Amino acid sequence: MFRNRHIDTELKVQFRKWNNALIAINSIGNTTVTTTWGDYNETTGLFSGMIGDLQSGRSDIGGSSAFILWNRIGVVDYVSAASSHSTCFIYRAPSLSVVSNVFILPFRHSVWAASCGLILMICVTMYVIIKWEYKDEEFLESLQPTSNILLPYFSDVSVLTFGGVCQQGTEAEPRSVSGRLTMLISFIALMFLYTAYSGTIVAMLQSSSETVNSIEAFLYSKIELGVENVTYMPTFFRNLTEPIRKAIYEKKIAPQGKFKHLMDAEAGIKKVREEFFAFHMEPSAAYTIIRRTFQENEKCSLRELYVWTISLPYLTAARNSSYRELIKIGLRKVEETGIHDREYKILYLKKPECQGGGSTFANVGLTECYFAFYIFAIGCVISLVLLGFELIIFKKQTFI
Repeated sequence: MFRNRHIDTELKVQFRKWNNALIAINSIGNTTVTTTWGDYNETTGLFSGMIGDLQSGRSDIGGSSAFILWNRIGVVDYVSAASSHSTCFIYRAPSLSVVSNVFILPFRHSVWAASCGLILMICVTMYVIIKWEYKDEEFLESLQPTSNILLPYFSDVSVLTFGGVCQQGTEAEPRSVSGRLTMLISFIALMFLYTAYSGTIVAMLQSSSETVNSIEAFLYSKIELGVENVTYMPTFFRNLTEPIRKAIYEKKIAPQGKFKHLMDAEAGIKKVREEFFAFHMEPSAAYTIIRRTFQENEKCSLRELYVWTISLPYLTAARNSSYRELIKIGLRKVEETGIHDREYKILYLKKPECQGGGSTFANVGLTECYFAFYIFAIGCVISLVLLGFELIIFKKQTFI
């Protein structure tokens, strides 16, 4: 029973609760095993499975909890609410690079504006100084003829400034004291700016985004959805009536009425770990698998999303059974003495705590770096266009 806690956890909790209740009223029970809760046959009006055994009198109490359905109310008695039973989507919060461009996130808009203003001011100041250097004849006479003198062109000054922004430096430099002092102060300021930017980028690569945290986000995001292959799961999803939840079912879970990802728990949790995927199942069973298969840093991004709110399942007994009152007394004793709470905490696992969230390095792939390649591609296109214009102008001048 405790070896595979994630398999039929609710059934195990209720079975132990029933056994303790029978002990409390000094009784012994005989167990009958069935494979389903029970399907209703409209022709005969009879149920199969556990509900059918209670309906026919073959059993007095149901060993597993069952949801309250309109066609079961006249067949069985619901004697006691079961433990808190809920299912939800288990998924990993996506990294910031999946939903945003991490290259523009480190700074606020005001900081970006101030940074651009600083770069422009450096360019203008440097350009004014270089212009003065080349207009002062005495200063030009004192210069030794070298190849690394910064020329008085705004394009050369811009290359020097952007070299400082990217921490690459430049071969050409001003020769006056004012020019060198301006370049020194500019490089120091840009070094601190570069350090703050690159440090924030590293932190953001290891951060998760909280934008996918609602059913609306599930509907409009790129996340794929799967459902555990359990008897009652498809039924509940088909009966959803709220517009957004119904749209999730029709567009992402079962397009054209066929379930896209209906699988067992092991396969679903594996997809949660490896892909941008959310799997709908009972949380305790999911966390049993997660504790065994996930790395510690991967557990930090786990999230839950409850799509529906359903009533608690109830423990059932045969209609008008003579054991009904005794059963209620036994169950109440089990709950009042804390035995049921103890069994629940043993079998149901909580969400694993985040340990070692920043102890590992995040892998950087094309998703994180696409914007850099995007900028490189734009630069190549602009260069080819300018090259074409230069060739055209050169041919015209040659012709003239």
